[in-house]
Amino acid sequence: MTRPMSGIAVIVMLVIVVPLLAFGVWQLLQEALVRVDSGSVGLLIVRGKASERTLTPGVHFVWPFRQQMIQGYPLRELTYLTGDDPVEAADFADPPLHARLGDRARVSVLYTLRLRIRPDGLHDIHERVGPEGLKRLVRDLSRQVIIDELASEAYGIDDAFATAREHLEHTLAARLTDTFRQNGLDVEMFNLRGLDLGPVNDVIDATVRAKAELELERASALVRSLRVKNEAATSAQLAKSLTDQVLRYRQIELGREALRRWDGRLVGVLRQIALGLIDLRAHVGERGV
Repeated sequence: MTRPMSGIAVIVMLVIVVPLLAFGVWQLLQEALVRVDSGSVGLLIVRGKASERTLTPGVHFVWPFRQQMIQGYPLRELTYLTGDDPVEAADFADPPLHARLGDRARVSVLYTLRLRIRPDGLHDIHERVGPEGLKRLVRDLSRQVIIDELASEAYGIDDAFATAREHLEHTLAARLTDTFRQNGLDVEMFNLRGLDLGPVNDVIDATVRAKAELELERASALVRSLRVKNEAATSAQLAKSLTDQVLRYRQIELGREALRRWDGRLVGVLRQIALGLIDLRAHVGERGV
């Protein structure tokens, strides 16, 4: 027959056992609670294989007695662009994409993609490319869509300008959105920044410049024509207004002006009077005609 534990023994056991139990629970929670930072998403890897469990930002409980780890992926918006100059703000960057239009013209495509990983597609992304292969996935998918679309016979040089370019941008954005969604990514924005036609651009610039110069020449010719007509009308009106009294008055005024300007030399005065008379006779002749 066992003897019941004394009160002192119970107290000693509680003092020793309860803290040990509390410490064990605390250690378990320390190992089991996983924190995923804001702007990231985690994929639970169990024994080296990706599970279907996705950990969104916050604190999560994960059993610590299994061989498992958390693989982090960016949940924020990612930027991919093509261009000649590197941009520090871009997550991924590549040189311009070279393609051919449906009319066989060669074109270099400059574009920007903003996209985000979908948590429900994280398992497939990890199985296909892993965290280090995101850039390759975005590059290959976007190039495939753009090259296939531009190669259609419906597109040519004229689609690089004005309303046709806007239509092309919308078409590419729709196709990219569908393609990336099927691969676990959401396209937030697509911007077709430029279509460089290479040597064809020189021909287009020369054509535009020639058209502008032709319009300028037409405008200049119109101005010259209007000026001639205006001068002819003014001369006709002036000839009608020159009566005999006006001519005699003008002759007197010329004489007075010559006397005021006389510097003591007779030849200069006579020359000015002669020139004035010639002008008056010319006006009279025009009026008579």
